[in-house]
Amino acid sequence: MVSRDISIRVGCMGLIHFKAGLYTYTGSALGGKFGLYNRISRHLRKYGKRLKWHIDYLLSADVVYVKSLCASHSAFRFECSIATALLSMLNGVPIIGFGCSDCRCLSHLHYFRFIDHDELLDSI
Repeated sequence: MVSRDISIRVGCMGLIHFKAGLYTYTGSALGGKFGLYNRISRHLRKYGKRLKWHIDYLLSADVVYVKSLCASHSAFRFECSIATALLSMLNGVPIIGFGCSDCRCLSHLHYFRFIDHDELLDSI
């Protein structure tokens, strides 16, 4: 959730403007039993981490917070399928190039202007 409009520098992507509102980010962590837990824990820390992934830059902003989290263990990468489904089924607005430098997706971060948190969560 972005509580107010903000512009932040996101690594080599440069300065990106984020409108206030609801966003979803789709990622993966294929690193064994604790890979998912460790990746999520790292992303949820506001401070004291090296900004490595695009989502790290966004989540480190004071006006950005995680409202909900959905996770699933799998030996396969489903992040692209999930990102594509969120985009097409729920009319998400892709933040082009965000979180998808290792695939051919438009984005793994989507902005939802016309849906509230509970409705989005129910859809997932």
